[in-house]
Amino acid sequence: MADLDHRAEAEKLEIAEESAWKSVRLTEQNSIENYLAQFPSGKHRGPAAEALADLRQAQTSKAADAATILNVIARLNNAWNAKDVDSIVALYANLDRRSIKSQLLATKTLSMKISPVSAPEISDGQATVQCRRTTEEVFSDGAQKKQPEALVTYVLTKRNGAWVVAGAR
Repeated sequence: MADLDHRAEAEKLEIAEESAWKSVRLTEQNSIENYLAQFPSGKHRGPAAEALADLRQAQTSKAADAATILNVIARLNNAWNAKDVDSIVALYANLDRRSIKSQLLATKTLSMKISPVSAPEISDGQATVQCRRTTEEVFSDGAQKKQPEALVTYVLTKRNGAWVVAGAR
């Protein structure tokens, strides 16, 4: 009798676990963690733990990419202010050195401020980050030009494993 009760209880537990496993959303950390908390030694523990590790790795990678992207924006800001043609060209995917050099040639001083106003949005090797940008230029002839603050979305892509600016809109 006790043996039958034990088997019935084990069968109920197995059905409950299968039902819980079928409802797990493998793309959601909380869903996987809830399953593992309910069934720490369940038969789907291995795949659940593996999916959880993959999600955590992806989150860590995305956080590292976000920090790198914000660093690229800061370096771009510094490069424009220093009128550092080599750095500007290195940070942009498609800029021509000659056109940047000629653009900066007539500029005596340049003050640009690029300030991110949102976290980078990253997907499939591409990222966007919205920034406020202001620019003040003093030309060789003494003329000044101040562009009003604008919201600019920088688009970045990964090239040879490094984030570079693909454009701004």
